[in-house]
Amino acid sequence: MAIEPTKYETLYLVRPDISPEDLLTIQNRVEQSVAGNDGEMIRFEKWAERDLAYRIEN
Repeated sequence: MAIEPTKYETLYLVRPDISPEDLLTIQNRVEQSVAGNDGEMIRFEKWAERDLAYRIEN
């Protein structure tokens, strides 16, 4: 009987004024971090940009 690996879900927020190149860099760093810990990205989904309920300071 095979043991099914544990699956995790994560969400990260980035500044709204970030460039597409910097966003790609962040995405690559997240993928490298997951792979560096023997993980595997099954799916990546970019959500639509939206306003938060309130402004986050600093």
